[in-house]
Amino acid sequence: MSASPPPKERKSFLEIVNSCDNFPVPQQGLQKYIDAINSFYHLLIPPVNQPIGLVVPSVATAFRGLEGWKLDESSTPKTLTLVDGTDGASRTAVVEKTMHRFRDKKTFSILSRWRNELKPVYGSCGELLFKLDRAAAPLLGVVSYGIHLTAFTRSNNNPIKVWVQKRSQSTAFYPGLLDNTVASSSIPDGQLPVEAAIREAGEEASLPEDLVRPRIKSCGTLTYMHMRDGLAMGEGGLLQPQVEYLFELELPDGVEPKPCDHEVEWFRLLEVGEFKRSILQGQVKPGYAMVALDFLIRHGLLHDQNEPDFVEITTRLHRTFELPVG
Repeated sequence: MSASPPPKERKSFLEIVNSCDNFPVPQQGLQKYIDAINSFYHLLIPPVNQPIGLVVPSVATAFRGLEGWKLDESSTPKTLTLVDGTDGASRTAVVEKTMHRFRDKKTFSILSRWRNELKPVYGSCGELLFKLDRAAAPLLGVVSYGIHLTAFTRSNNNPIKVWVQKRSQSTAFYPGLLDNTVASSSIPDGQLPVEAAIREAGEEASLPEDLVRPRIKSCGTLTYMHMRDGLAMGEGGLLQPQVEYLFELELPDGVEPKPCDHEVEWFRLLEVGEFKRSILQGQVKPGYAMVALDFLIRHGLLHDQNEPDFVEITTRLHRTFELPVG
């Protein structure tokens, strides 16, 4: 596995937001946003009346002539349509066959990190359109759904401290960067986000269900559109629209998360000052940086009196998509 580039230090928390939510924002230039949207092939699935993904041209053209797909390169914007399949299962079969072909032919390097974990893709009414491997989702630029659980400690005599993990150097994406206590970029179809968070807490951080279930708190969602770069591994420029379900877990004294699989190198408890510095120094995974800022805002540790870009940051943590969100 090739090494990822070194993290880039940022001067402000708004720069952190800009580096993660790095697709043009319509409020900052409508024509630039429209041009960016139209530079992608729009992924269509009849009879859904809006695009369900945004595909970079270098990926879309690889579908030319493949069974089950149709390219329209004369329209504006250009389109890639999944023409075969009438339900979730039959569409999944077409997508899976295509992605296996790309993987076996080594068409895209991102597929070398095949996960054998299926991500659901939904329509605007929450209907399942198809499933595809986690590694393949950025190729189609579809909305992905994940969970983040932030474990922290707090006492009368001590301020909040936050548990972070260091991702293993051998993990498929963002190796060696800091991540949330518990994080998963996939929620199985039919499973509630809170149930996914509880399950992942046991599998990833050795936190048992009987500890987590009565203490876990739902904290809403955040949304962003990330164009992947070298830190993610794989092809650059792939679009990753993301919805994160957020949870918190205040741990009692003496309870510590512990690595439970090969994807986590260690867990560490950070004071707020060190936590903020790690974000600014580019030591954390881009998506987690957004989650971390939301945590700091929620607990009154980042506010309009200590952050000059507070309003823009809070707005950008909840972006509206042109794509369906199930």
